[in-house]
Amino acid sequence: MIENEYKTRDCWSCSIKLSNSALKSEVMRRVASASQLKPYRGIGELWRMASQYTVLRRWEREYQFKSACEVPYQNYVWGVDGHALDCFHRSYRRFNDMEGKFDLVWNFCVIQQDPRTIYQMIQNSNKYVASFVPNSLNIGRTLHGLYHFVHKTRCTHPDRGDKSLMTLRGLIHLYKNAGIRILEAGYCDMPPQPDWVISLRNFFKPADLETPYRSSTIVQVLEKVFWFDQANPLPKRIWAHHPYVFGGI
Repeated sequence: MIENEYKTRDCWSCSIKLSNSALKSEVMRRVASASQLKPYRGIGELWRMASQYTVLRRWEREYQFKSACEVPYQNYVWGVDGHALDCFHRSYRRFNDMEGKFDLVWNFCVIQQDPRTIYQMIQNSNKYVASFVPNSLNIGRTLHGLYHFVHKTRCTHPDRGDKSLMTLRGLIHLYKNAGIRILEAGYCDMPPQPDWVISLRNFFKPADLETPYRSSTIVQVLEKVFWFDQANPLPKRIWAHHPYVFGGI
């Protein structure tokens, strides 16, 4: 069991249940805007963005931070996720590129590849740090491993690294060992499909890119995202795609 000394979230849907239609419309608009800056995106990526953006906006409202930085960011997310926030936000591929410190320093799917990243995050933060990681317990991991076995390829997807850090318990342990006061821990991104990272189409025809969607289609997808995540009865520990931790330094 996870200790109750900080807030835990069953899934990002709980934040939607506590929010109003204005926040829903705002997140949909921001996802649609950010997705147009990326050269490709699939339904799974739109789902991830809607889920993660809702969590980020809730943090901003609750903790009132005035600046934020995603660092380092993965190539495939293109550093556009700062569109989720109202505050001053920057994205950098490397810590050495940063200019100044930020109230919140956060990243997505990188800390499990190099856990020493946590100390660079602390060094460059004024108040808070947060990380989202892949869920190594998600049942889609088996299919993802089979994909690389069948095609004899080495995994270069974001979902690689230390499996012990790709669980909520492991991420909490990393943060605590770094002296971070954990304020919230939970799961986000819980679509109906497992997290196999690649599409079924690409399983049979290897490719890293997914088909782009028009703006009108994006809105239709997001409507389904907000409905399903409130109704999803599946166990989050093995079905959510991303555990996350938010803490104070």
